[in-house]
Amino acid sequence: ADARAQNVARRAEHLLVSGIAARDDDELLSMANTLPDSDWDLVRIDGPFEAALERIRTMKGAAWRPGLMAAALVIIRSAANGQPERLAAMRRQHAIAALGEALAELSRAAAQLIQDSEQLDAWLANVIEALGWLAGDETATGDASANEVVQAEASPVAETLERTMRDFPDLPKLQVIGAGGLGWLRLSPNNEDEEPRRDAAASVLRGLRSHGDGAMTCLALLSFGWLSFAHPPTGALLTKEGAARLMVEAMQRHPLNVRIQYYGCGTISWLVKDASGGATRVIRDAGGVETTIASMRLHPDAGRSLQVAGCMALTGLMISGKAIMQQTVVSLGGTEAILAGMRNHNEDRKVLLASTICLHMLLSGASGAEISHIRFGEAGGCEGLRRAMEWALETATQESGEPDTEKLQLADHILEVILVVGRGGKTEAVSALIEDGAIVPVMKRLLIRSPGDTGFIKSLQQWLTQVFHLNVGPVGWLLYDVEQVRAGLERVVMAHLEDLHGSITPAHAGITLRLIVPVVSGIVRQHRRGEVAALSSVPEAVERHASILCAFACIEPALLHKELRFLVDHPRLLTLEAKRAWLACERQRLEILGRKAVRVETGRTSILNDLCGTLAVEGAANAVGLSVNFRGEAAAGDGLRREWFRLVARELSDPAVNLFASYDGGRTLQPSPTSSVQEGAEGSYFQLAGKVVGLALLHGETLPMRFSGPFLKRILGHVLTPEDVQAVDPDSYKGIQFVLETDDVESLCLTFSEVSDHPADVVLSEDTRGSHAHFDLVPGGSEIEVTEKNKNEYVRLKVEHKLGLLRCRSQIDAFVKGLHEPL
Repeated sequence: ADARAQNVARRAEHLLVSGIAARDDDELLSMANTLPDSDWDLVRIDGPFEAALERIRTMKGAAWRPGLMAAALVIIRSAANGQPERLAAMRRQHAIAALGEALAELSRAAAQLIQDSEQLDAWLANVIEALGWLAGDETATGDASANEVVQAEASPVAETLERTMRDFPDLPKLQVIGAGGLGWLRLSPNNEDEEPRRDAAASVLRGLRSHGDGAMTCLALLSFGWLSFAHPPTGALLTKEGAARLMVEAMQRHPLNVRIQYYGCGTISWLVKDASGGATRVIRDAGGVETTIASMRLHPDAGRSLQVAGCMALTGLMISGKAIMQQTVVSLGGTEAILAGMRNHNEDRKVLLASTICLHMLLSGASGAEISHIRFGEAGGCEGLRRAMEWALETATQESGEPDTEKLQLADHILEVILVVGRGGKTEAVSALIEDGAIVPVMKRLLIRSPGDTGFIKSLQQWLTQVFHLNVGPVGWLLYDVEQVRAGLERVVMAHLEDLHGSITPAHAGITLRLIVPVVSGIVRQHRRGEVAALSSVPEAVERHASILCAFACIEPALLHKELRFLVDHPRLLTLEAKRAWLACERQRLEILGRKAVRVETGRTSILNDLCGTLAVEGAANAVGLSVNFRGEAAAGDGLRREWFRLVARELSDPAVNLFASYDGGRTLQPSPTSSVQEGAEGSYFQLAGKVVGLALLHGETLPMRFSGPFLKRILGHVLTPEDVQAVDPDSYKGIQFVLETDDVESLCLTFSEVSDHPADVVLSEDTRGSHAHFDLVPGGSEIEVTEKNKNEYVRLKVEHKLGLLRCRSQIDAFVKGLHEPL
C-alpha cells in the first residue's frame, strides 16, 4: 500500500502540474480514485495536494474541466481526511476559501459549465464534501494558526453554501450534503436555534429515505455524522426522528459499498458519545452492532478507515451500553473481527490503536470477561499483540533520532491490553503471552518508559506482580513457583540469546541487562537447587552463551556481584574484558565502603626506596586508591599515576637491580634466581613488586613488563605441565614424556638431580668454567632414586626446573603475597 501510494501520488502530481490536455483528465481522475481515501495519508510528499489546490484556484469560466476538477477534489478530500499536519497546512494555504470560490463559480456559471442537472448536483456535492472535511472540527489539528484561518473563512463560505442551496432547491444531493456542510460551518454546541437544526434534520432524513441511490445514502450518512459531531443536539434530534434506524438499514442494504459502511460506522461512533440522546439503544435494537461487526469482517482489507471507524463504533457502543453491550459484541464475533483487522493492517498505527482500545474494552469488562478472554485466546490475540508491539517499538525512532511519541503511545495501549490479559488469570492466556513471546517487547517498552534502573525495575516488578500474581521483591523476580511462567520465560530468553549470535549492540543492551540477565540468573539458581552435584556447575545452555553474558557484564559490571555472580564463581567463563570490568567494579565498591587511598610522594630517581617506605606503612596494603605526586612538581591527576607505574616498572625490570631476568632474548621476564630475598621481611622487593602489579590491576593501568607464561601460571596457582616445556625445549619434553609413559622407570637409573645447562644454574654453579652444572631438585636429590611411586613428583619438579622457576620459589611466593594484598 505504501509503495502504491507513492507511485500514484507522483504520477498525479505530474499530471496536475504539467498542464495536461482534457483527454488526460479521465486518467487523472481514475488515478486519484485508485487509492482509497484512507491510503492517501500514506503519501509522504506534499506536491499532489498543493498542485490540486492550485488547479482549483485557476479553474474558472472557459478553463473549467470536469475531470480535472473531480480529480483535484478527490485528492483534497483525501488529504483533509488524513494526517492532521497536512490538514493544518492546507488550511493555512486558505484551501477553505479556495473551495468556497470554486463553489460560487460553479453556481454562477452552472448553465454554461454543466447542462445536466444530475451532473451539476453531483459536482456541487463533490465540492461541498471536500469543503466539509477541510472545515470540520477546527481544533482537529491542534494548530492555532490553522484554527484561526478556519474561524475567519468559515462564515463567508457558509453564506456562499446557503446561497447555493437556495438557488438550487431541487438538487437533492446538494441539499443533503449541504445540510451537513452547514453543520460544520454554522452550528456550534451552544447554538439553541431550532430552525437550522430542523432544516438540516429534514434534509438528512430525505437522503436516508432515498433507498435506491447509494450515492445519496452515502452523502446523507456523511451529513448525519458531521451534524452529530459538530452539534450533538442535532444528532439527538435526528436519532429521535428515526435517522439512526435508517442509517443501520442503509448499511444493511449496501453491504458491499465501503464508503457507506465507513460513514455509517463513523456516525455510530459520534452518535453514541451523547448518552442522553438514546442512540445506543436505537442502534442496538436496529441491529447496528451486528451490522458493524459484519462490515468489519466483510471488508478486513478494504481500507484502514473502515477498520478504524468500526473499532471506534464498537468502543463507543460498549462505553455507553456498558456490560450488556460488551457481552453482545463478544457473542457476535467482535473479538475475531478486530483481530482480523489487526492482522490485515499490522503496520498501520491508526488501525492498531483503534483495535487495541476496543480490545481493552472487551477484555476488561466485569461481565462476560471469561468468554471474552477465551475468544481472544482462540483467535490468536496474544500473537497479534506481540506483532503490534514489536512493530511499534521497531519504528518508534524517527529518521531524526527523536522518539515517535505516537508509536510509543500505541505501545502503551498494547501494554495495557496485555496487562488485562494477564489479570484475567486464565492459564491458557498467560501461557500464550509467554509462548508467543509477548514478554520481550513488553520489557522493551517498560525500559523505554523508565530508562533508569530504579524506575525500570519498579515497573517490571509491578507488571509481573499484576500479570502473573507474583510476589516480586528486591531479591529478584525469578524466585517463584509458577513453573509454567518460568519455563516460558526461559524459552523466550534463550531464543533471544541465540538470535544475538554472540554480539551485542546498544539497542540490545538495555533490554538484555534488565530482562535477559535476571532470567539467566534464575536458570542457574534453579539448576543449583536440583542436585548437590550441580552446585559447582553451570547449565550447558547458559555456558554456551558465556561470552555474551560477559559482554553484558562489561556494560554493567555490578551484575558480577549480583545476577552474574556465577561467572565469578567459574572464572574459566570470564573473558579478559569481563575480568577487568569486575576489578574496576570491586575497586569502586571498596572505595564506597571507606577503604582509604595510598598517597605516594617520590622523586624520579630511587623510586623503589621511596615505594618501600610508602607501602610498608600499616594499612597501606589494604588501600584501594592511589594518588601520586612527584617532589618539586605541581602537576596532579591520573596522568601522574600512569607515569609513576611506568617508572616503577622500568626500575623493577632493570637488569642492574637483578630482580627479574630474561631467558628468551628480552621478550619476557621472570624472577632471577640470583636475586636476594629475606624471608618474612616486609620490605622484600618481590613482595613490593607484587603489590605494584596488584595496584596496577586494580586501577586498570598497564605495566610495561611482559612476564613469561610459566611465571604467570605460577602466579595464578596453575600447575605447570610438560606441555609448558615443549614450547621452550622440545627435546626435554620428549624425555619427560618417556618417563611418564614407561612402565619400568627404575631401569633408567634416574635421581632427583639434574645436569643442567640453564643459565641460572650455570651462574650459580661452583664450577665457573663449565657450561653445565649439577642441581638437586630436592635437598640430597642425588641420593634419591626415581621410582614408579615418586616419578610424578620427579616430573613436576623437573618441569619447574626446566622452566627456570624451581630456584625462585621463595621469590614467587613473596610476589604472590604482595599481589594479593591490594586485591
